[in-house]
Amino acid sequence: MGGRMQIDQSDLNYGDFCEMVTAYRRMAVIKAAVDCGIIDGVAGGACTLERLLLITGMKAAEGERFVRLLVSSGILHEHEGLLHLSPFSAAYLQRESEQSQRGVLEFERLLQSRWERLGDQLLEGQGSVVENQHPREYQRRLGLFHQAMHEAAVVRSGELWDAVGPLAAEGFIIDAGAGDGTYLRNFLKCYPGWRTLACDLDDVLARAVADDQVSMHPCNLLDQGERLALVDKHRGTADLLLLSNFIHCYSREEVAVMLADLGALLAPEGMLLIHDFFTDGNGFGALYDLHMLANTYNGRTYTFAETGELLAGAGFAVRRTLALPSMSHVVVAFRA
Repeated sequence: MGGRMQIDQSDLNYGDFCEMVTAYRRMAVIKAAVDCGIIDGVAGGACTLERLLLITGMKAAEGERFVRLLVSSGILHEHEGLLHLSPFSAAYLQRESEQSQRGVLEFERLLQSRWERLGDQLLEGQGSVVENQHPREYQRRLGLFHQAMHEAAVVRSGELWDAVGPLAAEGFIIDAGAGDGTYLRNFLKCYPGWRTLACDLDDVLARAVADDQVSMHPCNLLDQGERLALVDKHRGTADLLLLSNFIHCYSREEVAVMLADLGALLAPEGMLLIHDFFTDGNGFGALYDLHMLANTYNGRTYTFAETGELLAGAGFAVRRTLALPSMSHVVVAFRA
């Protein structure tokens, strides 16, 4: 059920140590390639080194050394003296790409200072260093967060629906914690005959593209009254219920209550999907748990066993678990 997180300690060596303690350097390289205008400069078409130096204003010797590194690391591609974006950069770093992750890159900058205070969290407790910001700064950070979540959803939703399918031509899907509706819009590309419902906070849904494809139900899912109002309105109607990047935001007690209530949205043969990172799914999932510790009051990732127990408590049984390329997993469950 998923990948193995732990490795034989004898497998770790000095090379692993070097990679661990210098990982920040790779992030710095990507940020500099974007900030200095290298990615945008090369994205306009094949470019000579001399032209790129002129566009970006980099010093000749230093710029050449940095560009050579970008070529050797696969961020740029060089052919017959001309520089091009590599497929990796064209997909994730180019501003115009449908899969662009530039918002994710910008948001990660905000998180670095929190990670540097991880030791304080371990000594003082989760949430101890979460600080209040000025309203203007809070809105700026919130905007970066939502943009990063959208960009990640563009990639991960495609992986999810490829892994879960095929499904019936028609049905009704509810996405609880839908964000801006990206998962549902990509779902409709595969299954245009389905009805959809996105549930999230009013100000979150307000960021969604206004169209007739996705119906919306503003709702604070953590509020029992609002949650039960949603359930009463759509009880037993959903063929598919999606909880994507949802359970890691809450404590075990909160997840147990919400699963018990939201499960009532499903039709008797309906399918529940929990798409998330899991502590024992792989090393990234384990690291994501610390990400929640460093940046939230009570968020955490769960093991597959813990997730199965939470589902069982809500009357569901795990049918299968699927690993996705982006290191997330989807747990597929039906009524027990």
